[in-house]
Amino acid sequence: MSTRRKQADAAPASADPHKLSVPRTAGAVPRAAILQRVFGRHAARIVVLQAPAGHGKTTTLAQIENRCRAEGARTGWISLDEGDNDSHRFSAHLRRVSARLGGGEPGAGADEAAHYRSDWLIARLARGQQPAALFFDDFQSLTDAAILAFCRDFLVRAPANLRIFIGARTLPELGLARLVVGGHALLLRADELRFSQEEVAHFFRAAPGIALSADEVNAIFRRTEGWAAAVQLFRLSLERPSTHEALQPLDRFTPRELADYLADAVLSAQPEPRRSFLLETSLLRRLTAPLCEEVAGCAGAQATMVAMQRGGLFLRALDAELRWFRYHPLFSSFLADQLRQADPARVAQIHRRAARWLRRHGDLEEALHHAVACSDFEFAADVLDEWSSELVADGHMSTVERWLELLPPETVERRPELALKAAWAMVFPRRRKNLERYFALLQRHEAPAGPLATTAGQDILLSVTSLSVDDIPQALAHIERLQPSDAAGTAFGRFEQAALSNAQAYRAIITGAFDEAARHLVRAKAFNPRADTSFAGGYTACFEGIGLMLQGRLALAHACFERGLDSQRAVLDKTFVSAALASCAAWSLYEANALDAVDAIFEEFGEAMLECILPDFLPLGHIPVARAAFARGREDAGNQVLERAERIAIGRGWPRIARLFDWERTRLALLGGSLAHARKLAVRACAGHGPAMPQAWTPVSEDIESARFGEIRLAMAAGRLDAAARLLDAQRSADSRRLYRQLRLDVLQALLLERRGLRVPALRRMARALELAAPHGHIRVFLDEGPAALALVRALLQQEPEARRPDAALLHAQRVAGGGETVARSTGSAAGIAAAAESPELQALTEREKEIFRLLSLRLGNREIAERSYVSENTVKFHLKNIFAKLGIETRQQAYAVGHRLGLADRS
Repeated sequence: MSTRRKQADAAPASADPHKLSVPRTAGAVPRAAILQRVFGRHAARIVVLQAPAGHGKTTTLAQIENRCRAEGARTGWISLDEGDNDSHRFSAHLRRVSARLGGGEPGAGADEAAHYRSDWLIARLARGQQPAALFFDDFQSLTDAAILAFCRDFLVRAPANLRIFIGARTLPELGLARLVVGGHALLLRADELRFSQEEVAHFFRAAPGIALSADEVNAIFRRTEGWAAAVQLFRLSLERPSTHEALQPLDRFTPRELADYLADAVLSAQPEPRRSFLLETSLLRRLTAPLCEEVAGCAGAQATMVAMQRGGLFLRALDAELRWFRYHPLFSSFLADQLRQADPARVAQIHRRAARWLRRHGDLEEALHHAVACSDFEFAADVLDEWSSELVADGHMSTVERWLELLPPETVERRPELALKAAWAMVFPRRRKNLERYFALLQRHEAPAGPLATTAGQDILLSVTSLSVDDIPQALAHIERLQPSDAAGTAFGRFEQAALSNAQAYRAIITGAFDEAARHLVRAKAFNPRADTSFAGGYTACFEGIGLMLQGRLALAHACFERGLDSQRAVLDKTFVSAALASCAAWSLYEANALDAVDAIFEEFGEAMLECILPDFLPLGHIPVARAAFARGREDAGNQVLERAERIAIGRGWPRIARLFDWERTRLALLGGSLAHARKLAVRACAGHGPAMPQAWTPVSEDIESARFGEIRLAMAAGRLDAAARLLDAQRSADSRRLYRQLRLDVLQALLLERRGLRVPALRRMARALELAAPHGHIRVFLDEGPAALALVRALLQQEPEARRPDAALLHAQRVAGGGETVARSTGSAAGIAAAAESPELQALTEREKEIFRLLSLRLGNREIAERSYVSENTVKFHLKNIFAKLGIETRQQAYAVGHRLGLADRS
């Protein structure tokens, strides 16, 4: 690999393998008592070492890691820092470590039933049978709420073969109290990490060239209170006789004051070449010989560092080859303070040299750190301009935003390319004020002969920005001005082209041009080298699934959403892309009547679903979640979901979206028999206007609920049947390829015919809808129109055999009727309770297991059960194993017999 990071490697974490290596400290004191507690008979699976700096947490963790390996466990290590609060970066570390632990990539479909944020990692780690241990050092660096939530979940649900070890200066917010009380976690605090008197004595006995009496060792133990850093400093400083002679006067120092005194003594005892080396390299967060020689202007840095590491001079090796090192933070802080006091100008010079060396060698993050540290903001802006091409392309928007905040605005103003990337970073977290500032900068930049090369990029960005404020006509106007380009050589260029293709696909979808949308999405995938795992790739999966949903292809659409969502789980992304994918997945699951799965999606992603960038995703997710709650009789929960989403829509200036929630309440009012209330809601829903759109355009959320359906229902409820017929005819003349819309209109048409007293045509129309829905598994499209629609479905089942519709319609009618009974049971309606539900056997099964067992009773194979349940075949096998155990059966033939006895085979 070249010295400059390859852009294809994208993730910033990929350039820092040292974070995944165990730091090694020479001459460490064996912590036998701690190891006994960690590896004793009743060893906890989670161990947390919590203490301020200098208490030997890292060294102790390294000894634990060594013991784990000696006992045959695989081990993985992550040294954390503040940059790991970027979820993409943190998940990149986890993926690499899980591979080291033997997890590798999960098999196909392994995560399809994932409902918890840590399922992807658990699925990887559970694949290995060998004992494993995962170490997190400097855990206090993590402050991001989503990452901490992931870690809390992971600690609770980690596989049985894994032990987890954490080192932190402050107690992490991981719900440890409950784990400690339950015996699952061991917490070792500062007092327990201090050296015992015997350990201090052992330490000095092992130190070459130092002879201390027992009284002197005891004095050192009292002075240091067993604080590891101070004990080590004592050993180093005792090379000077004056320190040995001053043991008694040192009583007046606290351990912290003593550390400063001893550090000064250690530094003064070093020969001049090494003393200068220590001071001038103290500003480096990681040390390697060529970098040290560059900043210190010396030779022989490798030999110097190896000797310092072996001599215990607070230098830790970060790799087995002894190429990279790191000072202990206490010692480096002391050294840096000494350098600043002695030569402030030299500090800036060292940072400047380090920044340039690191940039030449491709470590852009460290280069940026040093450039900012010496206030070389012009150079820092150049580095960020280069690095942000990768960051924005991979969705590391929080990292871009963090570094932008450290740069003076004028440095960005002089760089239109950086301003463009900065604007992209502001779109997704909706930093409206900052976004407007960057747009203003871009508009001021024009070359003498015309707009700069950023003009096309601005139009792509403006199209996405217009969509984010629900100005669809303006967004499409920007899109129409753009021509796709295959000359996208950089990561950022590929990101822009993928974003353009996604926007063009969105335009094609709302105009009903599904084939055109598919072509744009193929192109988008070509610019996403990591497919669904990339930032733009997540939106590609969204739009592909939406196109399939609107064409009625429910199972295929859900597969797109779930695949994309699993990929986003693997980057811990709980905003932006996952918000869109979770909303779409909730929609598809709801349409299949998988209400448990809808609840699970909302439990995991409910907060993220509020962070949708494109307005249509807000109702796409929240209306199905609310409907699932209402279907189960949880009216308060359903209303809360609608109210929360409506507040978000109003607060973000999305009046069209807010009106959709009014139309949803109108539907609920009509189902409840309150025509007067429904009319009031409809009046409010019709008030206000957004940007005018052609009649042929249908924003994606308006096929789930909108005025087009609400006005038809209102007309029928009011007895204005001719008006309802005209509205239906007008909608039917729209796009015949929108099967999802046609199904809804067919059900409304059947209800209209029934209201007119035309039972036979009504049943014929309902049968047509069932026949169209059958291959794709649509259930809720029938149930959402209430008892009247369900009565028509059941009437079809009661027809004489010669009058019945084709088998496909009949079978699907049975499924829909069964769905209606499921809902009736969940809402407590006595009319819908089936005799089988009261059997002791079924009471022992979960709702998902009951559904799997019902399908098994129909003598379906695992693949068919998986397709109908929207899970993988592996998940079906897992549930069947549990079902057989709970029912005390061993074969499918026995299962068929139990299902027949309970009447499940007759209730298909």
